[in-house]
Amino acid sequence: MEASTDSEGHDDAGASNLFGRQWEDKRALWESAKLMKKMSTSIGLGIHASTPERGIRELEGWVLGLHLKHNELHRYDEDDPIRGPVYIRYSSRTGDAYLRENDGKHQGVEFAPKMKSGERLDYGILPMGLYREQRKVALERVPPIDWKKVASEMKKPPQSNPSPRVLSANALRVSNPQELVPPPPPPSATMEAEAEMDEEEESDGWARARPVVDEYH
Repeated sequence: MEASTDSEGHDDAGASNLFGRQWEDKRALWESAKLMKKMSTSIGLGIHASTPERGIRELEGWVLGLHLKHNELHRYDEDDPIRGPVYIRYSSRTGDAYLRENDGKHQGVEFAPKMKSGERLDYGILPMGLYREQRKVALERVPPIDWKKVASEMKKPPQSNPSPRVLSANALRVSNPQELVPPPPPPSATMEAEAEMDEEEESDGWARARPVVDEYH
């Protein structure tokens, strides 16, 4: 984006409007405006529109698209309603905008950023509707939906719950085999060990104490 050093665009309304209509890469122009906004301390807008409704819509698009401050919209003459072309002047320092009647020769937007160095630049007249490029970028970031795949997934029968997987003893892995507890001995071995203990107690002169049960007649 290059700032104009002459007033040709403002003096020749036909050339200015034709310039805006023939501008092809509007996305690059909008991205340049966003970059200039980051490098500036304030933004001034001048909107030339054919109707008040179109001018207000253009103002809202720029303010919301560039995340500028917005406050109130004022009219220079509040006696009669405006039905024809309008000019809207806006400043991001206050967020206020001022609307008045216009001759309707120009159609477009004046973009005037004040740089951090203090320099004021004037770009215009830019084509209408540049803020719509922001919406196109947002839509392009959303991946497209494959509706055929969605329909085929909906037609598939529901899957039954699979049977639980049973792991065998060989499938288990032990990091330290020494931590394993040895299995209990078989019943026959247990009975033989108890018999040996009884024999040792009797040989040592120990007798097992048996409980005494009183019988009541």
